[in-house]
Amino acid sequence: PDSGDPRLAGGLAVMPRPGVRLSIPLVALALMLPVLGAGAWVLSRSLTRRLARIETSAGRIARGDLHHRIALDSAIPRDELDQLATAFNEMAHKVEALLQGQRTLLANVSHELRTPIARMKVLVEILQERVTMLLDRGDASRPVQRLDVGLRDLGRDIEEIETLIGDLLTSGRLELRHGAGGAVRTEPLDMTALLQRVAAKVDAQVEVSGDPSLEADGLLLERLLSNLLANARRACPEGTLTISARVEGERLVLAVEDEGPGVEPAHRESIFEPFTRLDDARDRDRGGVGLGLYLCRQICQSHGGTIEATDRADGRRGARFEVRLPLRQPPAG
Repeated sequence: PDSGDPRLAGGLAVMPRPGVRLSIPLVALALMLPVLGAGAWVLSRSLTRRLARIETSAGRIARGDLHHRIALDSAIPRDELDQLATAFNEMAHKVEALLQGQRTLLANVSHELRTPIARMKVLVEILQERVTMLLDRGDASRPVQRLDVGLRDLGRDIEEIETLIGDLLTSGRLELRHGAGGAVRTEPLDMTALLQRVAAKVDAQVEVSGDPSLEADGLLLERLLSNLLANARRACPEGTLTISARVEGERLVLAVEDEGPGVEPAHRESIFEPFTRLDDARDRDRGGVGLGLYLCRQICQSHGGTIEATDRADGRRGARFEVRLPLRQPPAG
């Protein structure tokens, strides 16, 4: 019967009040709304947390941490967010494998090139000795003189190629180690002795403040300082070079200063990129193979340090390359 039909109650006809049936669903809905709201809040919190996890992990992957993966709550994707995270992980794995393969190939090729380059170097040295013997005997004919000049130029070119291959090999090994999540091998270093040894190669002055002891990879650190000093000497063939060391808090500050043309502020980041050559007095006709400063930055980063190019501390003309390294390396793993 409809809502207007009379009902019998104790023999009396009773008409139901209008709106009574309508109020029951409203009350039920009012009771359900808090429950629905609480469920929606819990669901939104879960989605927000998972989206934030994906965003954080994607940022780490974008910054080069390719061995990082997004953590999943279950092995089997439950919904679209899990599918998105799985796709990110697969992408990171493929990119990491591709780059790892390229780094391995580059390291292997660089290693294999060292043998033929060494043979070429020996052959040029033998020929140079023969030409020198002819010149010492008084044979100063034009062909012999031209051969002498050509062999000297060829020897310098071979040395440049040899340096490039060595830098490529070291760079490849550092990248492979970083890609595998490995740390550098460290040992306590006598920094005063190391600075004096590398400074003697380019006739640089050494300034040491206090006891600058350091835990680092000795071969890599010597390569870092040698590259910085060689770069400074190319920019400043006749001027004074200075290499200094001092301790600031928990870090060792190493600095190389020269009296060359300096580095323009616009170039102070790009010079640490591979094969960057500046079209100015600092770089023109100075030699170098374009990997020295890039390798310096890699070595610093592998030790948890930084490197930057600035003006000289005393305000004079020239460049200053400053390295900051932690005194102690964190334990591996």
